[in-house]
Amino acid sequence: MNTTGLSAARTGSLRVQTLDPREREIVLRIAQGGNRAAVVGDLGLDTKQFGHRLRKIADKLCSPTAIRSGLVYRALVFGQVEADLLETSVRFRKKREYEVLWGVAQGRTLSRIAEDLRVEEWDLGPIALQMRHTLKADDYAHAVWRGWQLQLIGPDNPGITASETRSSAQVNAEGWRRRPRVLRNTSVQSRSTTPPSIRVPPHSGPGLVCPPRSNP
Repeated sequence: MNTTGLSAARTGSLRVQTLDPREREIVLRIAQGGNRAAVVGDLGLDTKQFGHRLRKIADKLCSPTAIRSGLVYRALVFGQVEADLLETSVRFRKKREYEVLWGVAQGRTLSRIAEDLRVEEWDLGPIALQMRHTLKADDYAHAVWRGWQLQLIGPDNPGITASETRSSAQVNAEGWRRRPRVLRNTSVQSRSTTPPSIRVPPHSGPGLVCPPRSNP
């Protein structure tokens, strides 16, 4: 499939390469809800080959990460795979569900989405689960596929940069200062308070601001 016919607005300065039939089959299996074990078993790959294939697909789609939901979105935007659009009307109950769907389509992890929205990841988890339930999706890659079919997301801003898709772990590894956590009312015990029997790193507790990492 040739991508040279795509408009400049969709490709920008990205040099997108055409996926071979095997790579398109992998993207389609992932997009339709296939997990690693299913894709590896159906296509006769081993685990190492699967990871290598994902990285190669990411390179061809100019993706800074090999997160599967982001690869599915880019493959759809650049015309490497096609999804039949559905006329069924689906609406999310909360705006946060749209934000989670858009975030995973951009190749972000849930922790990075929570950080960008300045909320706790454990508060965003149930919303992400509800988003997948609404779309009848098995995972985030499948949710992107279903969201595209239902026209909840489209070919907008595919040319994201590495700094916009890196995970929280990558951000911290580079010594980047995390955004301050949203302070909560400590006078009333929150329902989402983690039981004391579970050890939680200090930076993930509610109402705490992470100190900047010092360079060695």
